[in-house]
Amino acid sequence: MNSLNVNSPISSSFANSRESNLDTIRCVATILVVGVHCNGSYFHKPAFCIHSFDWLASATFASLCRICVPLFFILSGYLLLKVNVIILEFWRKRLRRILMPLLFWSTIYIFVRVSIGTDQISLPSALRLFYNAEVYYHLGFLYSLLAVYAAIPILAPLAAEGRRHLLLWFCAGSLMFSSLIPFRDKIMTEATGHPFHLGMPAGVFWGYLGYAVAGALFRGVTLRRWHFAFAVLGFVTSTACTTILSIRESLLAGEPTEAWMGYDQLFVVVASLLAFVLLLSCSVPRSLSRLLRILADCSFGVYLSHPLVMDLLGSSGLHPSAGILLGLPVYLFLVCGLSLLVVSVLRLLPLGRSVV
Repeated sequence: MNSLNVNSPISSSFANSRESNLDTIRCVATILVVGVHCNGSYFHKPAFCIHSFDWLASATFASLCRICVPLFFILSGYLLLKVNVIILEFWRKRLRRILMPLLFWSTIYIFVRVSIGTDQISLPSALRLFYNAEVYYHLGFLYSLLAVYAAIPILAPLAAEGRRHLLLWFCAGSLMFSSLIPFRDKIMTEATGHPFHLGMPAGVFWGYLGYAVAGALFRGVTLRRWHFAFAVLGFVTSTACTTILSIRESLLAGEPTEAWMGYDQLFVVVASLLAFVLLLSCSVPRSLSRLLRILADCSFGVYLSHPLVMDLLGSSGLHPSAGILLGLPVYLFLVCGLSLLVVSVLRLLPLGRSVV
């Protein structure tokens, strides 16, 4: 795979820093995650709205954004799945990096559910929600991340030269069992009209781990110009397939559905892998490198805090405006901006940096 490592498709007047590319991936993934959640109010409309332009535009945007979480896992594998990993030291650092934010934000969101929502949550209920990863819809990502972190040091020996083919087989197997087989089952169900399931139970963990292993395989990869063009075509085609199938499924169901937008769906997997390689291969203007570094450093905090911002805006009566072409960009910009503000304020507090 490293044989693709050649000249960048972008002008040499731009900085060719791989670190800037990684910052770009963090920023893009974070914006797309926030985009998924901001777009929810446009996508989850009553059934009679699924023929409207706004809903079709929302479905297209939702399909485009589905690469967000896979990008985070691919990036984790790219940075962390290396041969010289010391297992206990790795686990100690990663657990400390995730556990503190998880505890802090779980407490915040339980309070949000009690104060803004209608939930009545006792201490035993809160502990049960925490244990079952059910505190808030976006915090499940941290549990999956911890599971992938637990597996990375075990797979690290496969990253050595001469063993990378084993890593490739592991990646292909993980992604196949988590996406290709369910895709086949879905096609057979539609073709026969009867539920069809003949796949090995994989669970979303194997898909996330497959993404991380793919990230390790992408180290050192930069695309040739014609490879770059084919990757763009593949990304556009995969995203278009997700969009078309999602719209079709929603029309058949008579209501909005994300059945084809799961992170383990075949076309989402393909689009995610291609998007990562494309973002990794593009050069970044030198003038933007510092800004990207600052924003990327805040990306984890923005991910954790943006649902809080959205809930506070909603409780204040500030909902997305009608008309997706203007309303969604404005709402997305507002949520991202206020989330950055929350992260900045927390970092001024004692121990604040440890939770964002």
